[in-house]
Amino acid sequence: AGIIEIKVFDILGREVVRADPFPVEPGFRNFRINLNRLSSSIYFTKISYSRTRDKNKSEDIVKMTLIK
Repeated sequence: AGIIEIKVFDILGREVVRADPFPVEPGFRNFRINLNRLSSSIYFTKISYSRTRDKNKSEDIVKMTLIK
């Protein structure tokens, strides 16, 4: 079990969207983030996972192209 936190950054590195951290159990997950207020551009999504029992943290950053 652990906690997932998701943040979206614009091309200049400014945080533009932050999802409230939410608990997860092991396995695959789908999630939705409302990006309606963002314009078409390139963004970076940072996904952080912290395990509850030992506080180990892993992060991944994914490039995202938003086209409206």
